[in-house]
Amino acid sequence: MSPVLSVVIPTRDRERRLARALASVQGQTITDIEILVVDDASTDDTAALLAREAAADPRIRVITNAVSVGGAAARNRALAVASGEHLGFCDDDDEWLPSKAERQLAHLAEHPALGLVGCWSELVDARAGDEPVAYRGPVDIDHADLLWDNFIGSASFAIVRRSALGPGEPFRFDERFRAFQDWELWLRISEHCPVAVLPEPLCRYHAHEDARITRSPDAVLAARRLLVARHAAEMPATVRAYHRARLALDDPTRGPVDRVRVLASTTPRVLWLLAAASIVGRSGWHRDDPAAGSARLHRAVHGRR
Repeated sequence: MSPVLSVVIPTRDRERRLARALASVQGQTITDIEILVVDDASTDDTAALLAREAAADPRIRVITNAVSVGGAAARNRALAVASGEHLGFCDDDDEWLPSKAERQLAHLAEHPALGLVGCWSELVDARAGDEPVAYRGPVDIDHADLLWDNFIGSASFAIVRRSALGPGEPFRFDERFRAFQDWELWLRISEHCPVAVLPEPLCRYHAHEDARITRSPDAVLAARRLLVARHAAEMPATVRAYHRARLALDDPTRGPVDRVRVLASTTPRVLWLLAAASIVGRSGWHRDDPAAGSARLHRAVHGRR
């Protein structure tokens, strides 16, 4: 029989971090899961670690890439063979808290129209100490909200129905995206069915410097351009203007004068939204409220202070 949940873990050269992520999925209060780990051409001792773990736990299946293909394609290799009715994702540097799968699967069972359920998280930044800080983002989210920003967050936070993209549609990440692969997938899911976020921290997100599969500033800029181009037809004019301004302000090739011109040509509403996303976000980090910018942007989108 197929498991109730297939969990996909892409990894490359993070043996120690992977061990923690894998243990967190193995330690879920729901045991009817399969764990698909894609070794994206690691050069450290990842292969040996996975061989030991797979020998000890028959739920683990290892897929090995001879050459690195990146996060989206690595996840897609696992999705092509996943057999669970529901799909979850755990990046190799994150952790699932023990009841994550149980709580999110129960919510999906109680709300059969939902295609995706996310969760709040705990953020651990080794550069600022190891004490987890709660990330409490918006919970009332729909497709229109996701056109503005990734209010659901990392792939590690979500559990989805395999059928969430519609009948006959293969469940895949868009491999053109080097960053924002999760955000782009959430947009496609939310076109077909409602999404939700549980107001409970069920995942631990680790911020660190040694990202390989994760995003770089160039990848983020290119991914935002691609995401806006792909979903521009769904975006109201204000949303498109917001992203155009974000792209201009984030582009390192633009000088200060050019950035001032961009701001001067932007509407007051877009300026307010940019401030909500950036200034409030930065101040939130200093107040141990890393979700402040996201929450303020969400309120501003809905015309609330």
